[in-house]
Order: sequence, then C-alpha cells, then structure tokens
Amino acid sequence: MTIAGDHPEQGLRVALELRGVDASVARYVGDAFTPTTRHPIDLCIDVATGNAKPSVEGLGEKDVAFVKQLAKQMWKRATQTAPENGGGAWPRRIQRWRGPK
Repeated sequence: MTIAGDHPEQGLRVALELRGVDASVARYVGDAFTPTTRHPIDLCIDVATGNAKPSVEGLGEKDVAFVKQLAKQMWKRATQTAPENGGGAWPRRIQRWRGPK
C-alpha cells in the first residue's frame, strides 16, 4: 500500500505536531486524511490521565477512536515509559496510518 502525497489510497493517515505541553495538557495540531478528504485536528491530551479530547469535524466514530488510541499511546510513552526505554518525552511529530476497516 503506497501513500502518494497526504491522502492514502485506503484507510486513514494522521499527522500531528506538538504545539505545547504544560502541567495539565499536551496539545497537538495536525490533520487526518482519508482518500478524499482532509480533516484538521486539534488534540488535547490530559497529562495526568491520558484522556484525549480531539476536536475534529466530519470524521467517523472509528477514525476518532483511532486518534484517541494514538493519543493514549503517546501519553504512555511520555509519562509511563522510562527514558532508557525510549520514553520520558512527548513526541514532537507523529504520523500513523490505519488500514481500511
């Protein structure tokens, strides 16, 4: 499966950049791409719990659940994984692809 440009041939591609972290929230902005559409994302992750609040319009429930799952993974790596195992910091950029469901 190839991805030419921003839009995948199938599934969903998520591209996020860290905009800031404080004592309570890590904030990412970016886009979710389907084969035909682009959906801007503003994602806030609670630093204490990992609960995510994505602000994205027009994306299906399964795709929003994928963004929330991705946020939980980033939180675990940043807050629950030791630095010697690759954790301890919020990723500056992240790109993930999910195949068609």
